Amino acid sequence: MLTPKQKELLEFIKSFTKKHLHTPTHKEIKEGLNISSCSYLNRVLDKLEHLKLIERKTKGTKHNIGLLQSPFSLPLLGRIAAGLPIEAISEPEELVLTQEILGDNRYLLKVKGDSMIEENICDGDLVICERCQKVPNGTIVVALINNQEATLKKIFYEKNRICLKPANIAHQMQIYKPEEVEIQGKFIGLIRLNH
Repeated sequence: MLTPKQKELLEFIKSFTKKHLHTPTHKEIKEGLNISSCSYLNRVLDKLEHLKLIERKTKGTKHNIGLLQSPFSLPLLGRIAAGLPIEAISEPEELVLTQEILGDNRYLLKVKGDSMIEENICDGDLVICERCQKVPNGTIVVALINNQEATLKKIFYEKNRICLKPANIAHQMQIYKPEEVEIQGKFIGLIRLNH
């Protein structure tokens, strides 16, 4: 787990690199983060290098910091029902992942239930979701029901109603008025831990 200062420095290096297409020099880091001590900066860089988040190339070169591809993290926001809707409780944590899984506005939810097993989404899986509010018919979504309960289902829009369809013949479709359902994200993929 990174300290706030380590995280701030790493984020500065990443955003600077994205903007300028090269990593910052020590001088640019010190100016950008208002750091006066070279030894302090080197200690934080040493820690990031030890965690394999950056690498420092040949000493003496101007841009000697290199970003490494892993690990990174997404917020694990809580549990999502794949069965009957469950109370929407946020249990924020972070899970370290590789760069390929990351994306803007993405987060993780832990699945509870078996209503999506025909989509290969099982109890205990971590689903990767992307925040959005509008999706086409048939998309697997995180749906908040009446501002209280959240569920993971395929969404279908019908005249004056929203249908949330499970992917398990043992479960029935749930039907709501449009004002009762808020889409909080769409399913992107999953991580299956050993369970």
